[in-house]
Amino acid sequence: MTALEAKAIQLYLADLDVDEVEFYNELYDHITTAYIERTDRSLCIKEFLKDVIIPSFGGEKALRAEIDKQKKIVRKGIYKEALLLYLSFFSTPKGLFKSTLVLCMILVFNEVSTTRTLFSALVILAICLPFWLINIIQWRFKSKCRKRKLPFYTSHTNRIVLLIATLLVAVLQGLPDITSRILYGERFSLLRVLEANATIHSISAFLFIIYGWVCLEMIWRKTTINKKITSKFLAQP
Repeated sequence: MTALEAKAIQLYLADLDVDEVEFYNELYDHITTAYIERTDRSLCIKEFLKDVIIPSFGGEKALRAEIDKQKKIVRKGIYKEALLLYLSFFSTPKGLFKSTLVLCMILVFNEVSTTRTLFSALVILAICLPFWLINIIQWRFKSKCRKRKLPFYTSHTNRIVLLIATLLVAVLQGLPDITSRILYGERFSLLRVLEANATIHSISAFLFIIYGWVCLEMIWRKTTINKKITSKFLAQP
């Protein structure tokens, strides 16, 4: 395949707004393979895209629908994996060992700390660290794509992991504070409410820290895959 033919495929996928690496690669490989193995060798790449590829998916509308369907499958799979990972902290030997470590840390911290505010700061760090980390990964991935002038600039996997990491931050502080400002015109901190009761505060901290741990594991499991996904493109000069 020539550089011009490869460029034509890239422009075609750009017209379809396929900007996420996972689906871009899948379609690019599918189209490239089909074009190389085409039976009618007289067809140029533009004719092949119009007369073979688009009809094979049932039209551009059907192709877009298929992409959306694949996105839902990926999204559902990541959510399921995160949920199972969270539940494993209470149901598997390895997970129970991790939970025990977190619990011991909380008990020790409660013994040596004279104020629960300091402990809340530790909880905030535990849940914000994954959020900051995935944002940095997302930013670096986009920056590298733009620098290399790659035909995509984001990752659906990164987006979903970012959403998971953002969820707890929003539930813990963002949504309660916004709701309080709208309804009562004043700021609200859920952590400060939890600090009023030592037992509830410790249980909440335990669950929040485990959630943060799950987010970190999801970042390690899922976003590192993107290095393999983009290797053939990132290797280009």
